[in-house]
Amino acid sequence: MTVQAFSLWPWVEPVPDFSYASSGLASWPRISIVTPNYNYDHLIEMTLRSVLCQGYPNLEYIVIDDGSTDGSMKIIEKYAGQLAYLEHQTNQGQYPAINKGLARATGEICAWLNSDDIYLPWTLRTVAQIFAQFPEIDWIIGRSSVMQEGVVHEIRPFRPFPRVLIKAGVFSQPGDSTFDFIQQESCFWRRSLWEKVGGLSTALRYAADFDLWPRFARHAELVAVSTVLGGFTMRANQNRSRANRDRYLKEVQETVDRLRIESEPLAARMKRRLRSCSSYQWLRRRVGEKIATRWLPGEDRFGPTLSWDFIESRYVKRHETLG
Repeated sequence: MTVQAFSLWPWVEPVPDFSYASSGLASWPRISIVTPNYNYDHLIEMTLRSVLCQGYPNLEYIVIDDGSTDGSMKIIEKYAGQLAYLEHQTNQGQYPAINKGLARATGEICAWLNSDDIYLPWTLRTVAQIFAQFPEIDWIIGRSSVMQEGVVHEIRPFRPFPRVLIKAGVFSQPGDSTFDFIQQESCFWRRSLWEKVGGLSTALRYAADFDLWPRFARHAELVAVSTVLGGFTMRANQNRSRANRDRYLKEVQETVDRLRIESEPLAARMKRRLRSCSSYQWLRRRVGEKIATRWLPGEDRFGPTLSWDFIESRYVKRHETLG
């Protein structure tokens, strides 16, 4: 499909009513985003524009091209003037490229966005507001979604991510609405958390993202946010994680086996209890109020959540009706 065929975000101008001046924040925190790329000239421009078209006033966008031999660099160089750093290196792998990019990052808030995925028009503004208004939060995840050609086609149930279950590697069951993977495209964290864990493990070629979450969970809660912040792009020619699905799942299972040696008893009890609940009991709060916390019946503390209903009602519901 040609670039001209895209008629929705990010091939249009930024959402006009997102006024950064009227946010109430004294200053916008710096957000550092790293995009690794290898031979994705058919998708990389969509990714770049989904970040840059937001017009976020304190963005540090770093692109590490891992030795592409297609037309990727020609496309990326069109946006070089808006990038904080661009490097075309010899092929060393996706995760070393991300580590290299985030080692250069100076922002308080960090994430990486692969070159076949996108952010939504409100993503960086929302992320900045959360971290600025809630200094106790170190790590967040948006509501999981699947996208096609810039449109949200599926929004998955809003759920908590209990810290003890993350540390045990329980979120490793693809297709399971309760224990599916933590969606990397929807995660943001403080740079201090990244530095505590030492970045991605380069010993893993395929599932270093999965390995990162339990290490994050040793130091921080994962706060679930009820709006969509990013999405996994589903296409006929699927991305790297699907093309190498068996290898990815093999590394996931090896990581899970290692984690469960010490975490299995408690994690198993909590998992059984979660399965037995017909619905979650949880508190929702309007923007600007305290973080809500979901609870299971009894005294088991589940995960903290943060509800941004004004964004969800204005934008996410609109996308749910498309496609």
